[in-house]
Amino acid sequence: MELNVYLDKLKKILVVSSCTLLTACFGSNKKVEITTAPAAIQVIHPEFPRPIKLDNITFKVVTSENLDDFLKQWKQKNGDDFVFIAFSVKDYETMAINIEELRRYINQQREIIIYYRKATNYEEPKPSDSQPTP
Repeated sequence: MELNVYLDKLKKILVVSSCTLLTACFGSNKKVEITTAPAAIQVIHPEFPRPIKLDNITFKVVTSENLDDFLKQWKQKNGDDFVFIAFSVKDYETMAINIEELRRYINQQREIIIYYRKATNYEEPKPSDSQPTP
């Protein structure tokens, strides 16, 4: 008997909640209007890194024919301390090719950056009087 009372209460609750839900759906006749507008996207463009500043270095070509003269001149100019760094001709050519490959890669990366700056209508900031120019 207790189960029948419980089921009756449950039926009443279900009927009331169903009616409430159904009337809530039919009670609103508001139209929803959807509009689209283009959004302005702010693209952040970091500054280019400062230019590379490299110091000059001097290469001396030393062969078996001029080794004695080179050592004599070196000791007069720099003292007795020295270190030899030797390249074969093939290794020197490889180093030159590698440096040129780095130069090519850096230039291509720069062109990609410039392309995207143009594509996003980037304008270079104008220097103001309060900011010192490098």
